[in-house]
Amino acid sequence: MKKSINAFAPALFYAVLPVSLILLRIFGYKVVFDECGVLFLLAVYVIVSVAFAVAACRKRMKMKVELKPLESILSVLFLTVSWIVFLFKENGTVSGCMVITAAMFICFVCEIIIITVSVKHKTAVSIFLCLMCVVLVMFSIFFAFFGTLGETKTVEITGSPKGIYRAEVVCIDQGALGGNTVVDVYDCRKELDLHFVRIFKKPERVYIGEWYEYEDMMLAWSGDKILVINDRQYQLNSTCADN
Repeated sequence: MKKSINAFAPALFYAVLPVSLILLRIFGYKVVFDECGVLFLLAVYVIVSVAFAVAACRKRMKMKVELKPLESILSVLFLTVSWIVFLFKENGTVSGCMVITAAMFICFVCEIIIITVSVKHKTAVSIFLCLMCVVLVMFSIFFAFFGTLGETKTVEITGSPKGIYRAEVVCIDQGALGGNTVVDVYDCRKELDLHFVRIFKKPERVYIGEWYEYEDMMLAWSGDKILVINDRQYQLNSTCADN
């Protein structure tokens, strides 16, 4: 049993991030990493991946441990999903995408080492892993150069009188494709801010307008349940506006 758990450890480790994000999304929560948070998680991925590779090499010298193909494929799958998650959580800058690509490439090299020393049918699995790595590197380069076409920025934040809710004016600029000004309202009671990562309930979008409207937009609160936008009242948790 101990050998099986050790062999399955890489797949379990790589599954933590994507599975956690999927579960949080199912329950209506979103996760936002800042730059330090992304770098911290990348460092953890690299360190643990290197540790797995070293452990696999040392164990191979002492005893014959065979990693099942399914376990190896699951490791590759979750590592691939994690790479994509990091890219989409990053802000789209070229330097940021290159850092993510370099760190995750090291993880893939470590996975190749684990497969080479442990897995059955290593040739087929290693070829598959290398192909996935090449595709993801190309995807990273594409995302780095084309992920910056749009820009989303928060231009104004205002809290309700009792601090229960927070309204954010967000400008979504998609260049030639146009854009929008939106107002999202967050429930501050359902937020967890750990500085490098923020977990919050999906906001209620109470207003959608043209992208340039944020320049002259006026926000005010009329109590904790009514947000006033340009002299028009919007009741929270309702799709109808009170005039």
